[in-house]
Amino acid sequence: MGNVTTNADHRWPGRRIPFIIDETDFPAGSPQRTVVDDAIRMWNARTFMPLVPRTGESDYIRFREGEADLHSTIGCKGGEQGLYWDFGTSDQRQIPNQLSKTAPALAATPGQLHLVHLGNTSNDLWHSIFRVRPDGTFAWSPNVKIPNQNSKATPALASFGGAIHLVHLGNSSNDLWHSAFNGTSWSTNVRIPGQKSKLPPALTEFGGQLHLVHAGDSTNDLWHSTFNGTTWTPNVQIPNQRSKAAPALVSDGTRLHLVHLGNSTNNLWHSTFDGTSWTPNIQLPNQRSKAAPALAFDGTVVHLVYLDDTSNALWGSTFDGTSWMPKAQLVLEFSKDAVALTRFDGRIHVVHLGMSANRLWHSRINSGTFIRPDTAGRIVHELCHAAGLYHEQVREDRDLFVTVHEDQIQLNKDHNYKRQTDRADDSGLYDYDSLMHYDPFDFARTGTIPVMTQGSATGGFLGAFTNAGQRNGFSSGDIETLHAFYPAWTPNTLIPGQESRSTPALAEYGGLVHRVHQGRTSNDVWHSTFDGTGWSDNLRIPGQKSKSPVSLASYGGLLHMVHLGDSSNDIWYSSFDGSRWSTNIKIQNQKSKVAPTLAEYGGVLHMVHLGDSSNDIWHSVFDGSSWSTNVRIPNQESHGTPALASFSGRLHLVHQGDSSNDLWHSTFDGSSWSPNVRITNQASHGAPALATYGGRLQLVHLGETTNQLWHSIFDGTWRPNVQIENQSSSVGVGLCTYQGQLVMVHVGDGSTELWHSTHTR
Repeated sequence: MGNVTTNADHRWPGRRIPFIIDETDFPAGSPQRTVVDDAIRMWNARTFMPLVPRTGESDYIRFREGEADLHSTIGCKGGEQGLYWDFGTSDQRQIPNQLSKTAPALAATPGQLHLVHLGNTSNDLWHSIFRVRPDGTFAWSPNVKIPNQNSKATPALASFGGAIHLVHLGNSSNDLWHSAFNGTSWSTNVRIPGQKSKLPPALTEFGGQLHLVHAGDSTNDLWHSTFNGTTWTPNVQIPNQRSKAAPALVSDGTRLHLVHLGNSTNNLWHSTFDGTSWTPNIQLPNQRSKAAPALAFDGTVVHLVYLDDTSNALWGSTFDGTSWMPKAQLVLEFSKDAVALTRFDGRIHVVHLGMSANRLWHSRINSGTFIRPDTAGRIVHELCHAAGLYHEQVREDRDLFVTVHEDQIQLNKDHNYKRQTDRADDSGLYDYDSLMHYDPFDFARTGTIPVMTQGSATGGFLGAFTNAGQRNGFSSGDIETLHAFYPAWTPNTLIPGQESRSTPALAEYGGLVHRVHQGRTSNDVWHSTFDGTGWSDNLRIPGQKSKSPVSLASYGGLLHMVHLGDSSNDIWYSSFDGSRWSTNIKIQNQKSKVAPTLAEYGGVLHMVHLGDSSNDIWHSVFDGSSWSTNVRIPNQESHGTPALASFSGRLHLVHQGDSSNDLWHSTFDGSSWSPNVRITNQASHGAPALATYGGRLQLVHLGETTNQLWHSIFDGTWRPNVQIENQSSSVGVGLCTYQGQLVMVHVGDGSTELWHSTHTR
């Protein structure tokens, strides 16, 4: 379910997180700011501890742009603390010692990414390779000048026939030249006969041939030619297609895709080639560029990246075979010229010039460069860190649920997978769906071998391994983890001058919380009320005594009470009309060896209790006039007082086992009781308590062998129980709903003092 810091001092005061947004990093109206705002809304919609604008608080977070990875401190550290992330610069790296005066070209072969570009001030062509190092990481090789090859414009690269092919303009002419790299050396460049272009060409492999598209020698007409490994075909004009800048070309395996600018406008146009003919070009809605576009195919969709129409910002879109997605900005990536794009190692790689300088920069689209649909979720992931949560896969018990392949982790990134045994505590069940769980490929050395695979556990977890790494929003376990670290229960408050030796009973009636309990040393029964601000003096109820705790429920305009006799197992009944208690009446032929329990359901009052001398559980109803004959609930036994509450159209019963402290659950639909089912991993050495609150069934109980109080909820499934911080009792608790809160009263741990707490979740 989660993994939280062991330092309780790192909780945010008051269960609220003040924040500031850095206006320089995320100016109002920018795409970045929009996503920040989305993340804040996502957080506030699901959590109980809101993000609130800072109003002078000494402890607060500042949303800031990170220079490296997404990161934040764990928990509240005091003062201002930055919450950093970026949408792409963590993956954008300057390529060492490589500069170009024009846009570069990219192509890939297995295990190698090839880059060719012009010199910083010359027309020389230079070549560099991005490849795997012995330690499993990637690095760019020093660039090497390609002998005797020069170009006055951006070259084109493509992989074909096991080699890297290069086509470029002449050093001072529009002639097109062709060369190939066999893995060791470049062939002598050869002029392609009868083909000239005034703009850089585009090159890609499709259908077993190398395809070339380029502008005319002196016109914007687009021409098409192919290379079969030996010779080039004569170029053929593509009908009705013109571009004022270099075109882009890529194959999706079934079609060739061509994207280019308009003849005289910056609009982007798209056409496809099926091996026989070109489709008419179609304008891409709302997408314009002032420089040549770039294309790549990732195996599923076609990626398009281009320079903004009026600025140096980079934008992108994808084509799923039917339609183009709305454009999205590659945040914090800028270029003064066109970009180069290709698929390598399972990712789309981008290389481009700087915004104003000739340095070359390298990034990968699908590791953070786009503002992705889940970017807000990634910010919320960092907010969870700031709230005190660690990653799910560093839980102490993680080896049961995931296998971490340390040899596949990037160099110096192994700390991201180190189990936290001292600084963090596991909270509830392991949660594959958690927003805090890594993707199996996070910090992987390659894009083909994951760092994590599923562990051996066949149960005892939440979610599914296939969901690991999702950033679309909180899992239910994430919310429970936050609740565990930030208890929704208020600190318990002493009720002055009121004591009891046993569990008190609570019920809401007449706009007040009513509490009835035994005396500190006697069997007298006492009554007090709570109006939302304080408890009234408790008053002894005349003529009523009980040797065990009582039970209360509101029904039919009265407050009803049942209890055992002063010294017998007889069950007695009384009601309160807001002014006085009626004389208690013995319920005929019903006895119990422990306290009974009450709840209203289906228009009648239900009572459940144990037998006179057995652990059998019995059921009776009161219709406002008389009690029905009690009926034994089949196959259900308990050694302690059960708990009863109405929820979601059924009457719910929770009780201890016949001879164990395990907790069992059963429901009544108005006709019959369901078989009881053991609540997994929940046990209590005292009577449990039930109440309906917040659209869920709430259960509070003691520990299996300790006096610590635990809290669990049921909304169709029982959630893992969560320890209620700093609250314990030597006996059970009283629960009821009142004015939008869950109210709890219990005696102290080892004392007879009465304590009060509320739950505001």
